[in-house]
Amino acid sequence: MNDLPKAHPAGGVATQKGINYQNRGAAALAVACISETAPGIDLPTPPIRVIRCESGEPVGGDILLELADGALLLIEVKRSIRLSDGRFAALVEQLIKQFMACEQSLSNDSKPWRRPLRSGIDRLQVITSSESPEAVRKHLAACLDRIGPGAEPSELLGVAKNNAEDNAYTLFKSLVTAGWKDLLGEQLSDSQLIRFASVVVGDSPTRGAILSPIVNFPLQDTDLKVGLRQSV
Repeated sequence: MNDLPKAHPAGGVATQKGINYQNRGAAALAVACISETAPGIDLPTPPIRVIRCESGEPVGGDILLELADGALLLIEVKRSIRLSDGRFAALVEQLIKQFMACEQSLSNDSKPWRRPLRSGIDRLQVITSSESPEAVRKHLAACLDRIGPGAEPSELLGVAKNNAEDNAYTLFKSLVTAGWKDLLGEQLSDSQLIRFASVVVGDSPTRGAILSPIVNFPLQDTDLKVGLRQSV
């Protein structure tokens, strides 16, 4: 009789599930790229021209897309994440690092995508599943959707429309403010917050612009085909 403990996959069950979720998301986008069809899952409609995985970017290390219209999408895949989780603070820091790398045009032959991101066209995007709470998927996303590239600083006061949204947005803003100070050594201004949020999030294509980057990807393999067309 073998009394030796059973071996467990490195990183634990949660890590393996996260990797599996990331791989299926990349696979779905690869299918869309090869078939030259719209990527779906709440992404812009132009076909994918180039897909890169594990690019080494702070954001987009998971998946980096170039669309047929020239749009650049740097995508981070999180199977589940909470606003109160330390991983969310780390994610916000990643977003800031990527934003600044692009703003400073730190491009080279191996990383030509490092250029200033265009509001309403390019984006930093987080794909998550329905396992993430509504505070991330709905409340924060709704607030960020209201910060467009043409927003005025005075409009930031009315971004949240209820207590749940206010709690989500207040925490997000505090993390951005702290991360900006730590990474850049300067206080975040309202105009900088608008510029940052305008590439992190947009409006729905049904209303003439782009979707929130905080979108859902199906958890079940049987949902994969549907997931190419709609979110969970």
